[in-house]
Amino acid sequence: MPAYPVSINGTGESVETAELVAHGYTIKYQASSWTMIVAPVQADGTDGPPAINAIGQSTSQRVTGTTTFRASGRTTFHVYNTQGPWTLTFTPL
Repeated sequence: MPAYPVSINGTGESVETAELVAHGYTIKYQASSWTMIVAPVQADGTDGPPAINAIGQSTSQRVTGTTTFRASGRTTFHVYNTQGPWTLTFTPL
């Protein structure tokens, strides 16, 4: 199955699922608050190591950036330590 760009979004703390396939991705992230943590949820329901742990330079700036992530398939993410709207866009490498 080919990899396609996928976006998920929410507001504040949220658990969302991205329909990813086994592939490497660039994650572009943005949040309206100045902090954001994004962790994949493991099979036992606990958070795995964060894929994103972002802190802005000041409380008046929103957080934006990019990172990479290796997916093994459909992945659920716990997004927390953020307020307001946020977006994650996964683009195949």
